[in-house]
This record gives sequence, C-alpha cells and structure tokens, in this order.
Amino acid sequence: MKNRIDHKMASTRKTNLTFINQNSPWRLIVPAIGLVAFFTGVLVFEDTSFGKLLQPAGMLLTFLPYFIPFKFKNTVRYSKKGLHVKLDRGSTKAFRFSQIKYLEAFDKYLLVWKNKKKSVKLDVSAYNKEDVNRLIDLMQPAAVPAAQETY
Repeated sequence: MKNRIDHKMASTRKTNLTFINQNSPWRLIVPAIGLVAFFTGVLVFEDTSFGKLLQPAGMLLTFLPYFIPFKFKNTVRYSKKGLHVKLDRGSTKAFRFSQIKYLEAFDKYLLVWKNKKKSVKLDVSAYNKEDVNRLIDLMQPAAVPAAQETY
C-alpha cells in the first residue's frame, strides 16, 4: 500500500524547466579557451604526450557550450532576439520577440499569439508554477518595446 501512495505522490511532482541564457559571456570564453588549447597542443606540443591530451581537451571545450542544451529535456534557451522552448511533451518551439503579439496564460497551457489568427499552444501542466511564471516573464517584455516604439 505504501508504494502506491509514493507512486501517486511522484506522479503529482512537477518538473523543473532549465533556463539557458544564450548571451552569457561563458558561451564565448569557453570556446576561445578551447581553441587556444587546441592550437597550443598542435603547434607547440605537437609530438609530446601533453600535446596529445591538450588537442582533444581543446576541441571538447570548443564545442561544449553547444552540446549542453541537448542534455536537458525541458529547456528554455533565450537571447536578445528570441527564445526556444523545448518541452518534454512536444517538439521545440522557437519564438522571436518581435513575433509575439499577445500571450494568454491558463492553468494547463499558454497561448502565444503571433497574429490575430495564428497562435501556438504550449502545454505547461507538468511544470512548476515558478518556472512557468519565469517563462511568461521572458515572453512578456518582448511585446512592450514594440508597442512603445509606435508612439
């Protein structure tokens, strides 16, 4: 009987969303360090065992920031221009901030309106309310600057 209760409690647990800021400086610094390490291994330490270790380590550092988002299932990657939402229950949705005209939030889903007739439905019923509110906050300011520029 106890296993059934634990199972029910586990099924009501909400999943966290992982937010990745694409504008972070580490996304440029880490690949730059990787390229320096790789070329140092190739040009300076070419025939040594240290050079043979430095080359693959440099290549790994070069591509590491691009591989990290593929590890997570529930991610929101955002930059200055837009965001990509990759949810466990569906495919990846990409939004430019200039495309988002209106956002409606319901308990189980979000409706993102691109124009008066076209909307995209995001099922957020399995995610923490705090993470969903952060996603809404990321999407909201996009429409505000566009509306202010028209005045």
